[in-house]
Order: sequence, then C-alpha cells, then structure tokens
Amino acid sequence: MKRKVGWLFLSFLMALSLVLASCAPAEEEEEEVVVIEEEEEVVTEEEEEVVTEEEEEVVTEEEGAPQYGGTMTYVFRRPPQGFDEHLFSGAPTMNLTNEYLMGGNRKKGPGPNGDGATDYYLSWIPFPEYYDGQLAESYTLEPGKVTFKIRQEVYWQNKPPVNGREFDAYDAEFALSRSFFEERLYTYYPPGIGPDRIEATDKWTLECDIPIATTGLIFLELGGWCKILPPEPVEEYGDMMNWKNANGTGPYMLTDYVPMSSATFTRNPNYWMYDEFNPENQLPYIDTIKALVIQDMSTKLAALRTGKVDTLREILQEDADSLLATNPELESYGGYVQTGGYLYMRLDKPELPFADIRVRQAMAIAIDREAIVNDLYGGNASAYCYPAHPSPTFDVIRIPFEDLPEAVQELYDFNPTKAKALLAAAGYENGFKTKCNILMENIDIMSVIQANLLDVGIDMELIVMEDGAFSAMQSARAHEEMLYWTRSICVPWEMAEYKVGDPRNGSYVDDPFLTEARLKIMESFVVDMPSVYPYWKENVAAYLLEKAYHFTPPVAMNYTFWQPWLKDYYGEYSYGYYNVYDNFKWLWIDQDLKKSMGH
Repeated sequence: MKRKVGWLFLSFLMALSLVLASCAPAEEEEEEVVVIEEEEEVVTEEEEEVVTEEEEEVVTEEEGAPQYGGTMTYVFRRPPQGFDEHLFSGAPTMNLTNEYLMGGNRKKGPGPNGDGATDYYLSWIPFPEYYDGQLAESYTLEPGKVTFKIRQEVYWQNKPPVNGREFDAYDAEFALSRSFFEERLYTYYPPGIGPDRIEATDKWTLECDIPIATTGLIFLELGGWCKILPPEPVEEYGDMMNWKNANGTGPYMLTDYVPMSSATFTRNPNYWMYDEFNPENQLPYIDTIKALVIQDMSTKLAALRTGKVDTLREILQEDADSLLATNPELESYGGYVQTGGYLYMRLDKPELPFADIRVRQAMAIAIDREAIVNDLYGGNASAYCYPAHPSPTFDVIRIPFEDLPEAVQELYDFNPTKAKALLAAAGYENGFKTKCNILMENIDIMSVIQANLLDVGIDMELIVMEDGAFSAMQSARAHEEMLYWTRSICVPWEMAEYKVGDPRNGSYVDDPFLTEARLKIMESFVVDMPSVYPYWKENVAAYLLEKAYHFTPPVAMNYTFWQPWLKDYYGEYSYGYYNVYDNFKWLWIDQDLKKSMGH
C-alpha cells in the first residue's frame, strides 16, 4: 500500500513540473533564441560567404570521391566448372583472384579520365596499344622474343601454402610454362606454335622465345590471356581445383563457395595496386563481391529490377527495352556480342561440293541475312560482322561496307535465283544433300539457315550433339561434312580458321596466300603494329569474304545494365586482351544513394 501511494505522489510531482514548464514566461524562450542569433551574427557577411563556399566545396569533393566498403553482387555468365583455368576454360572465379602480366590502360577507355579509344566492352581486345603493365611493369618485343620486366613489391594472397610471399619472375616462369608446355592442360600449345623457351633469367626478368610466325599472337597470350598462379598449391595438391586452395595476386580472395549457388570474394588487404586517378587510394574499393549462379534469364532480370544484383550483362534487345520501361533509373551500355557463328564446310574431300567456290558463294547469297537480323534479333544485329567485329574498337581495320568490292557486296544480297544458277553452273542443278553437326544452343539460327538452303535445293540435315562429344569432335576436326561452331570473332590476327592443321580451321582451308599473309602480319605485329592495319584492309579482308571459306551469320546487340549506385562503371567487360572483370577493382558503391533508394 505504501509503494502505491509513493508512486501516486511521484506521478503528481511529475505532472506538476510539466504544467509549470508549459506556463513559463515567453520572454525566456525569446532570450534563448536571441542568444543563438547573437552567436550567428558574430560571423560577418563576407566570412559567412567564404565559409559557405568552403563547405560546399568539401561536400562536392566527398560526394565525387570513391568510397570504400559495401557489397557488390553480380551473376556468373556460366557456373564454375573448377578453379584452375589451366585445366579448362570454366574457372570464372580466377578473374578476381588472379592476374596477368599485362592489363588494359584505363586512359584509353571510357569515362571522364579516358579518351574513349575503346569501350572495353568485348572480352578480347587484340590491339597492343591498349595494353598497360600489370604484374609486368614493362616489356620489350622483338622478332622471335619478348622480355617482361617483372613488377616488384607484389605479394601473393596471405593464405597457405603461399603465405603472402613476394611474387617474382620465377613464379611467372612456372605459371606460363605450365600453361603452354603441359600436354594435359587446356592451354597447351604444340611445339612450333607456342613459345620455345620461357625462362626467368633473374628474379625480375622473364624471357620468352617464340617462333617468328606466331610472335605477335603468342605475345598477346603470354601477356594477357594466361593467368598467373603460384607454384606451391600445384606442387602440394597437384592442381588448384579445390576452391579453398585458390591463390593469386589479385584484388580479391575467394573466401566461400557453394556449388551451383554462389561464390564470395573478400577484399585483399595486401593488394599492390593504387588508383592512378586517386593515387593515395589502395585498391580495391568494395569490401565484398558475391557472384551468383542464376541460369534462368527471367530470374536474373527480376534480381536486377529489385536491386538484388548490381549489374547484369548479355541482355538482348527485347529484355533491354522492358528494363528501360520498368526501371528507368538503371544505367546501361550496349554493343555487339563478341562471339560469332562459323558455318564450316570441308574442302579437303573431293567428293563433297564445297571445294567449288561457286557452291560456297551460292550458299552465301541463299541465306537471308536481313531476315535473320529482323526476325531473329528484332533488327538489332549486324549482318556485316566479319572479318572485323562491328565494335568501334575495330574501326582501324574495318572496311566500311560501301567501300568493299562490288563482287563482295553482292555476297550479302539475298538472291535465291542467282544461288540456283551458281549451283547449276557448278554441276548441282538439282541441289545436293549434306549434314551439319551443331549444339542445341544454336538450333534457332541453324533452323533458319537450313530453311534458306533448302529453298535453293541444298538439303542440310542438322545433327544435334551434346557438349562433350561436340567439343571432342570439333577439336579433332572429325565432322564428316559441315560444322557450326561459335567462338570469338574479336581476334582477327589469329586467322586460325585459315591456318593449316589448326583445330579452328573447320573448313580445312589450305590457301598459300593466307598462309603468307598470316606470317607477314605476325612479323609486322612485332615491328610496328599500326602498319598491320592498312595491310589487313587493303590485302586480306575483302579476299577472305570473296573466298567464302565459311559463313558467319549476323551478330546481335546486347546490353549491360547496372544500378545507379555502382560508380566508375561504364559497362566495360575486359581491360586488356582477355582481362575479364579486371575493372571491378576500380568500382565503388555510393552507399548513401543506395540507402536512399531503399536498398
């Protein structure tokens, strides 16, 4: 009872104090306001203007400066098949954990600090003028030899068995030798094609002897295609297929992996690179990167729309239009896809009709390219996409269509009547039967081509194969008659589809002019790469098209989208020859903007 009375009395006192406070004289409140005004009036009008300008300048600088922290999420193009890229090509986690000897030059790329010479939108950029040092700070290229000067004070990620020791030329020798010389590896090059010698002559110098005929191409692959990995995990475990053994010099460490679900990367605190445009800032900026395995496109688009992922690539026009309508706040950039189809036909079998150029040219004009562009890709594709990719990056070697010889331009005209006449002149007035090996992923485009050819009397049977069997057959060039295969159309210097014996020469081309041209390009590449460009345009490009050794159908446009809070991103895909996602280390997240947008 006493406790209840005490609480009642206390409540009465509290209520009384509130009443007294509400009845306090207004003058006291005014005096408090006056005091504040007097303190503000201490600052003169001129001083107030100066302070305001300084404050605005500081705020602007902070808003525009890169910020550390946050998590970025993207989607794997394909699920990881392993974690050792030397064994096969399906190790996408290494794009963030491991590096190359050479990388892309940001000053040549998009954004306010680049000159826009390239958009870096493709995964293959085969022009060495866009190169910059990465694990090698410089290189010297001469006929038959390249010497890399290895960068000092670069350290492996601090995890066993490498334990954060310094990277050197002997590590580069190990990684490149393993890649090029071990026959069991995906990256193996037969003698006479790849390097003859890879040797660290001291701790910071790596010398590579290369056949004259492939010097330029192999330089690109030594510098920008082969990822550098440490010897210790390979020596201790046999390979790096276990994700827990992943180790590199890259900006991120692989810290978790859930099969067919996700991979998590954590900022490497001992990363060697600083932001050249903000030299006091150690890279990378983002703390955590998550890569998700999402294979259904509608699910990917939903994740982007709702902010669950920060960027998404390879979005075709119809879906891009939908995204722009539903999420106008998203940033985007578009370009042509980097892979093209190659419809090969065997020229080495005299019993087949393809050795006659009239048959090949008849097939070229029997295929309705414009219908493919409009019906299959909604008008968002390029029919003229070979031998130079339609990206602006390739303008230095691309002949404008209107400047091509008239005979070559005519090969792009859909003309079934003329196609039948050419077939008749070649002795196939009634057409002929053939068969073509394909993958299921290419059934749409090949069904269109099949229908076009049938209209002029060429009855082509499509043999759909599963991935493993198709890959083995393609590598051995064991197809009986025709083969449709998709691969990069971004490395014209390779001329692999015309190199005798090369697995990518699916038409079995043996053309002395092209053999000589390839050698000349490789030699000129070493001495003076820009001299290759006019030679290619004046001597090679139109010749390839007129011979019609294979058919390349139109390539479609696709788009990259990203959230507005992901900064210093312009849709780039690869900085350098094949430095996929190398730009992630420069990206940063405007966390205030992200929060203000409800994420």
